[in-house]
Amino acid sequence: MLARKAGYYNYQNQSTRTIAVHYTGDAAYGTRAEERKFSQVLWKTFALIAIIGILLLAHVAISAAAANSGYNLMREKQQVQQFYRENEDLRLDIAKMESPDRIYSMATQKLGMVAPGQVLYGPSYAKSSVGKHVGK
Repeated sequence: MLARKAGYYNYQNQSTRTIAVHYTGDAAYGTRAEERKFSQVLWKTFALIAIIGILLLAHVAISAAAANSGYNLMREKQQVQQFYRENEDLRLDIAKMESPDRIYSMATQKLGMVAPGQVLYGPSYAKSSVGKHVGK
């Protein structure tokens, strides 16, 4: 069985129950240099874990921002498609409003206009400033 080197135990004064222990430096806990080395390793380990944690948080934040940008892009594309559909509907409405049949029916029914019975077409002459006809 393995045991720690305890050193010298003082059994002379049994009534006070004081035990003097002298470590020779080969104890399991080691010297101050070993304790400092363990402390440095412990701090380096904590620092490494902290750095890894920060990098993971940064990765999650960047992924969330990319997903959010993707959702915004899709929403904008849907809005653009909706505007294109509305634009086409408005163009169709304009074409319907400009049709001659619709204009004629609106003029006669709503405005009470009457279509002329006879349309006279004649030659157009350019008039001079004194009112004489030029050309022929």
